[in-house]
Amino acid sequence: MQTLISFLFFFSVLNSFSQEYSDRALKNKEYLNFRENLKSKIYAHKVSNNFFEANTSFTEKSEARGYIALTFDACEGRYNEELINFLISENIPATLFLTGKWIDKNPEITKKLAQNSLFEIENHGLKHRICALSGDKKYGLKKTKNIEEIIDEIELNNRKIEKLTGKRPFFYRPAGAYADEICLKTASFLSMEIAGYDSLAGDSFSKVSAKEMSENILKNAKHGMVVLMHLNHPERSEVQALKIAVPILRKKGFSFCHLEDFSLK
Repeated sequence: MQTLISFLFFFSVLNSFSQEYSDRALKNKEYLNFRENLKSKIYAHKVSNNFFEANTSFTEKSEARGYIALTFDACEGRYNEELINFLISENIPATLFLTGKWIDKNPEITKKLAQNSLFEIENHGLKHRICALSGDKKYGLKKTKNIEEIIDEIELNNRKIEKLTGKRPFFYRPAGAYADEICLKTASFLSMEIAGYDSLAGDSFSKVSAKEMSENILKNAKHGMVVLMHLNHPERSEVQALKIAVPILRKKGFSFCHLEDFSLK
């Protein structure tokens, strides 16, 4: 009987989550009207459909010197708890970019991360799709098919994150860090910045060692550098790489901050 009660309680909690935060629940009448109005605004602007990689940070840099922003993408599924515990133990602020797919599998973890002031929660796309109508596929990732999907990729995930954390994201990083001008215009209408990167640690690929990752972080270390790593690969060597890189960066006089600390908006 106790087992049955526990199961029913778990099911009710899960069902409550799926109803409140599901894509279907968020895509209500108000949202559909909002999306239609935004689509009209985008069509009203002549936008060249250039396809680009956000391989430089688009954020403005503050006057404070000696700061680096560590950012971590949570693309799908898994959770690197060891990485988060390392950041907490070292008192390192970090910016976490979460997809809707990852949030749906880790709602309680999302809430817990948002409650820790070390972590800034930002938007990595609802379905982890390349935010573009033009250009080629990258990294085997699907692209958005139309403007509605571009808006959903950004705004619907904004709303999912805000529902869970109480704070609306300001930064959006498209899947694969690829986008086009229509995506850029959409983000602008939503008062968001596209968050690029200055340094790829290389943990997107399973065979990259901790030493190689640390070297990638250290080789171009400079004020305002935005480092891109991942939060959803506990089987990879991010923690070991940071254990090498962080003491060296600190010895060189660098400190760590949130991505929002670089923005003047």
